[in-house]
Amino acid sequence: MELNFELLRVAIALIGTAIVAYQDYKTSFIDDKIVYVMIAGGLLLNLLTLDATFILFSIGGALLIGAVGYFVYRQGQFGAGDILLFAALQLLLPFPALEAAKALQITPLVNSAFYISIAEVFPFFFSIFIISSVLAIVGSSAWYAYLLYKKQIKWKPNHAMLVVSTIAAITFMVWFSVINPTGALNAAAIVSLLAIMGATIFSTSMKDQIMNEVIVQKLSIKQIEDEDILATERMDAKLVKKYDIERVLTVENVNKLKKIQREKGVKTFPVYKNLPRFAPYVFVSLILNLLLVSPLVFILLS
Repeated sequence: MELNFELLRVAIALIGTAIVAYQDYKTSFIDDKIVYVMIAGGLLLNLLTLDATFILFSIGGALLIGAVGYFVYRQGQFGAGDILLFAALQLLLPFPALEAAKALQITPLVNSAFYISIAEVFPFFFSIFIISSVLAIVGSSAWYAYLLYKKQIKWKPNHAMLVVSTIAAITFMVWFSVINPTGALNAAAIVSLLAIMGATIFSTSMKDQIMNEVIVQKLSIKQIEDEDILATERMDAKLVKKYDIERVLTVENVNKLKKIQREKGVKTFPVYKNLPRFAPYVFVSLILNLLLVSPLVFILLS
């Protein structure tokens, strides 16, 4: 692709992701119209390449993301807006924006054949997804720790999980240091790994308390919002089966809850609130990946 063509893709991806990230941060919802514009822009730019292989790769990847994402969405693990956002980014940036990175001259590593070969092993989407997931683990752990502190709730970790997760984290860091092709880990890699390990140990050992004290809330029908996630495992299993209740609270499932309320007198339902808002992490990941092409490789080689 020509440089100006690539920069147009980058501009659409950055502006669109910035908008939905702000929406998600403020309201926990993503306006699908913005994502649809990104998808349409990606499709148009791909078709204009007149490159059949490129078109099939970009569109095929987006369809795969949509198919897998739909299953994950139905399980209540991701919002529909998040899945559409990833599909849009796959269409807009199916490969690392190498020309854009070289033009910005953020790091001389983008001129390294070895660096570029590693960055291009997987579709650009994977790098964006992995980095945003790591950021979400660290960010959400810090956020939940703050909420527990704000509510003046004493931490009560699961001691068995604390020991297991700590041993696993230390083992992983030692193993990673051994297999690292560049030898000793640099400061950036050490700080990154420590942050990830600390967040993982905290979230694993504190999972039950975070769920009980921060995330799961008993809400009335009026308090439930569109596409909230229902904690079906905390409801009467017989009711869930009888009324065929699903985790994602679409209009259809909210109507089922209303029926339970009328017939069984249940006034409140356990709903997952204060869930991590993923789009802001995707936006930060997108920026890092555009500047560094592959942040993980950059940390190791810088």
